[in-house]
This record gives sequence, C-alpha cells and structure tokens, in this order.
Amino acid sequence: MTNYTLKQLRYFVAVADSGNVTEASENLFISQPAISNAISQLEETLNTQLLIRHHAKGVSLTPAGEEMVSHCRNLLSHAEEINAQMTQHSTLISGTINVGCYASLGPIYAPKLIQGFTTLYPDINFKLFEGNIEEINEALISGKIEMALMYDLNNNGQIESTELAKISPHVLLSIKHPLAKRKKINLMTLQDEPLILLDLPNSSKYFQSLFEQYDKHPFIKHRTKSIEMLRSLVANGEGYALMNAKVKSTTCFDGSELISVPLADYAKPLSVVISKVSGIKLPKRCEAFLEFCIKNFNVDNN
Repeated sequence: MTNYTLKQLRYFVAVADSGNVTEASENLFISQPAISNAISQLEETLNTQLLIRHHAKGVSLTPAGEEMVSHCRNLLSHAEEINAQMTQHSTLISGTINVGCYASLGPIYAPKLIQGFTTLYPDINFKLFEGNIEEINEALISGKIEMALMYDLNNNGQIESTELAKISPHVLLSIKHPLAKRKKINLMTLQDEPLILLDLPNSSKYFQSLFEQYDKHPFIKHRTKSIEMLRSLVANGEGYALMNAKVKSTTCFDGSELISVPLADYAKPLSVVISKVSGIKLPKRCEAFLEFCIKNFNVDNN
C-alpha cells in the first residue's frame, strides 16, 4: 500500500527542480519546515534517501532520487489529467445521463423530454433504467443512475425530489363500454365492474386506497405490471383500469381501442418528480436536464 501523498511528491519535485529548499518554499508559498518535513516523511515511507543535503549549498539528488523524480513527474502529470477530465465531466453539457423511469410514468413523459433535451444538446446520450420505486431507489443509492422520473410516493430519507407537476387519476375504459361517453366517472359507478390493476407496489396500494373513502374494496379481475397489457385488457372489455397519467393514444397493439376519462371523486393528486440522492452534487449535464424538465414538463401535451 502506498502511504505517500501527492503533496509530498509535489514538494519533492519542486526541490529537485530548484536544488534548494528555500527557493522551492518561495515558489510554492509554503514554509521551509513544511517542505522539509514532507520530504523526510516521503523518504521514511520509501525507506530510501532521495536528497543529499549540503549545508548552505542546497541539495542534490541521490541515484534513487534521480529515478524517483521521473516517476513523480509522471504521477503528478497523470493526477492533473484526471483532475482536468473530471472537471470537464462535471461542467460540460455532454456525455451520458443515467436516468431512471417509473415503469408506468416513463413511457408517457420521458421520450419527449429526452428528445427535446438532445435537440438542444446533441452531445448528450441517455441510458435508461425502468423499475418500481424500490428498484429506482436502489439504483440511485448504488450510483447506477444519477436521477429518476417518478411519482412522489417515496419515504426514503436518502432521496430528495423536485416536483414537476401534479396529476389526478383517470379511468380507462373500452370505447364500447356504456360509460365511455361520460365526461367524468364516479368510482362507485364502477364498484361492481372488474378492475384491471396495475400491480406495481406503490401504484396498486394507491389505486386501492381510492376506494377506502367509501369503505369498499374493488373487484380485481386481473393484475399486470405491464402498461400495454393493462391497456389491451381494458380495450378488449375485460374491465376498467385506473391510471394517474392521461394516456393520449387510444389504440392498443392489437388494434383495439380505449378511452381515458377523468375520475369524478376527490383523490389526492400525485406529484411527478425528478429525484436524486440527497447531498450529491449532480454533474452539469444532469443539472441542465433537471432545469429542462422543470421548464418543459407538460401534463396535457406529454
């Protein structure tokens, strides 16, 4: 294990270049004792004498010192290169943004946000991760993703969020359903209808909780984690579904059609948020994407 520091190497190279501790001290604006102590600690760590001290005549390099100073220059040069690359990494709007998307939310909003941002910044690439809230939290905390588009259903103290919008529940129905032409639908009107439940951990709890104000429980006919499976089941008359995001496309993969109708009952709107790990400074490209999302997120136009 290496126990020497870049500071010790920098002081050693400065003394080797000037041949004099006093001159190195003046060049670095560091006291002579601090430089002398740092080099002595370096020699002790390496168990090798690097300098020959000449009383009142400066210093000269030992053979080991001649070899060491070359290695030090390479190490310090590499350290500067790393620093420059990381500075560029954090300040330029380029590179890859690793973003998570809540499974039911991402397909509706993420593509337009990504397309709009990359139009402004063509040197940006996106790497997407889809999952439920627990999976997204784990990916954020592990560093697999830098930020995430999700609902504010989070109780993890390590995650902080910025609100983009509030959205309220809608009822999905087949266009052939008797209630499909209504402008709004009351939940109790659907009490005896079969529910196609979006079976994601937080979503399923939220949608079932909407019935609690009536002390009722929905009749769940199907459960699915797939948005398109849910839509297709609804469009084919297997039941109704509840979703927060208003889905504009009425045609499913198999050609069947459905409609989205606002829920008439009071239901606490859910906040759509961009989340990240608390206390972590995002790279410039991620900060720029966050600002873009805040300015351009539009529920009605997706």
